[in-house]
Amino acid sequence: MNGLNMSPTVLLKPTFNINNLIFLLTLSLLLSLGSAFNMSHINYAHKLLMWLSISTIIYFQWHLYKFAFNKIFNNKVCILCLTFILIWLNSTWQINSLKLTGLVPKVYDPYFEFLWFMLPIMLSVCSIFIFTEFIENINIKDKTLKKHKDIKNQFFYGIDTSQIQTINSQQHYILISTSEKTELIRSPLKSAIKALNAENGLQVHKSWWVRRDCIAFIKRNNRDFKITLKNGTIIPVSRTRIEELKSKGWM
Repeated sequence: MNGLNMSPTVLLKPTFNINNLIFLLTLSLLLSLGSAFNMSHINYAHKLLMWLSISTIIYFQWHLYKFAFNKIFNNKVCILCLTFILIWLNSTWQINSLKLTGLVPKVYDPYFEFLWFMLPIMLSVCSIFIFTEFIENINIKDKTLKKHKDIKNQFFYGIDTSQIQTINSQQHYILISTSEKTELIRSPLKSAIKALNAENGLQVHKSWWVRRDCIAFIKRNNRDFKITLKNGTIIPVSRTRIEELKSKGWM
């Protein structure tokens, strides 16, 4: 597969690892200490299992809905609001249905009454998800700005920057291409370009950084320009970047 043509849909695919499991267990332990639902007659193990099931339901729907809406919308607030509303409605129905299994205490609630009962729980849990993602993004940006150096070379995420030919922004990720491989890294393009400020390259488009040595030629088509690399890759040039390319002697 040619990495340069990788779909952003793949990049946003939700994953599950040991950190997610620890997070769900911790969240379930905290929720088990609360007084939601009529749990006076059930033991702590039952409480923990109940909240672990509920947290897991909400957690996976949170990521799946965000994954779906990220392909449709660009506005983060819109994505978060739609994700929350769908989770609230769908999870309330699912959790209410768990009463049939005995996992959730069997207390009759009219659906709309149960919907309002679940609202503060959903707000609390989804707020935790938003907060943890915010912290994760801060950590990613901090790590991105750290550059590792030795006597001869500078490295960006373990890649020798002198070997980087192109960087392509794909939503929350960047695809770094060298002559030998491509690496997909979660990082803003802006941070990657900052790490490459000593290299002979330019950002030629809002989604592309290109090393000058890799360019075969630049061709004009009416008012638009296209860069053709030595490996055959064609990259668009933003009109706002044309003057900079001319001033640098690229055109």
